[in-house]
Amino acid sequence: MKRKILSVFLCSIIMSGAICSCGHDEIVTQTGGNVITDISTEEWTTEKLCEAVLINGKNISPICTLHDFGDEFEIDTKDELGLVYREDNQSANAGILFSGKRVGGFSVMQCNGEDKVFDSPLNSIIFDLESDEEIEYPVSVNGVTIGSSSEIMLKNLYFMEKSDYSWDDEKKSYALHYKTTEIDISVFSTENKVDYISIRFEKV
Repeated sequence: MKRKILSVFLCSIIMSGAICSCGHDEIVTQTGGNVITDISTEEWTTEKLCEAVLINGKNISPICTLHDFGDEFEIDTKDELGLVYREDNQSANAGILFSGKRVGGFSVMQCNGEDKVFDSPLNSIIFDLESDEEIEYPVSVNGVTIGSSSEIMLKNLYFMEKSDYSWDDEKKSYALHYKTTEIDISVFSTENKVDYISIRFEKV
């Protein structure tokens, strides 16, 4: 049910703009094997966003593949849908594992076969908190990852646009969105914990 609500929300905000604000001091922290960087800037562009968004410690780019982010990623073969490949539009989507743990899902375009999924341009990648199991999620948006507090989310993602949807100060549940012409990002927190990060690549 939650996924359906999030899908409706993402559709409703896809045309929304972004806001800019004052920067913060740059902070670099380390969690496990991943470097998390909080970049300070007053003008956010696609280039700055690519510096601030890391997947498995590597910067994103407007066109990138799962192979770009390391061999730790695998398709979740235990998912009831498995890998869904559509030859008619050369697209594919599946659940995704990182170091053997389920962390979300992804979709690719311009895919010339099921064996080419990891080398095809990412259309979107979603990281979703699906259980209480301790998992190190390989994603960071300006220092915010799955499991970060709402306070860190609001502090570091100061450049994003807030949505009235799921905006609850009492429960510390929030939704933020930021879009350039090439990258579209949404971040959600529920009861003081970031539990959903979506990155969509608009050029693909």
